[in-house]
Amino acid sequence: MRISLYYLIIPAFILGSCGNPGGKSASDSQDTSNPSKMQDTAVSTGTADPAGSIAMTVVPAAFKAGTVGEAKLTITNNAAEEITFGDPYRVEYSNNGNWEKVTLFDSVSFTAMAHGLAPGKSQEFSINLQPMPYDYKPGQYRILKDAQAGEKKIQLTAIFSVEQ
Repeated sequence: MRISLYYLIIPAFILGSCGNPGGKSASDSQDTSNPSKMQDTAVSTGTADPAGSIAMTVVPAAFKAGTVGEAKLTITNNAAEEITFGDPYRVEYSNNGNWEKVTLFDSVSFTAMAHGLAPGKSQEFSINLQPMPYDYKPGQYRILKDAQAGEKKIQLTAIFSVEQ
């Protein structure tokens, strides 16, 4: 009986000591419910952001209605450290100044590939803004891409428009 108690007490002690002080996990440390509170948001329409000097641009910056499709994204890293990012991106539409997601990209799957970009370098790649049929209405849109510089999470954006 005495030995079987040790088998219960020791694992309970070990598991109990594995907790994180304060009860918060690493994922709880950043409030993502309010985008304005997120760290280092880099917004670009063709110039590097002053905080981190990381920029994303899109060409063409304007499409005629009915012609939205292939585009080229360029990410430029003028920061002091390497940045990493994946293939996924999403698109949002400006509805009277409020950005709303384009639901077309909810069902798009991307290759799980990480890219590294050294300081002072740029990388250009093609994206498809029309992976499935979608009726882009005239207005302003932005492409969003998540990146990371060291431990800092960054959201890169590039704005394009759809004209009549």
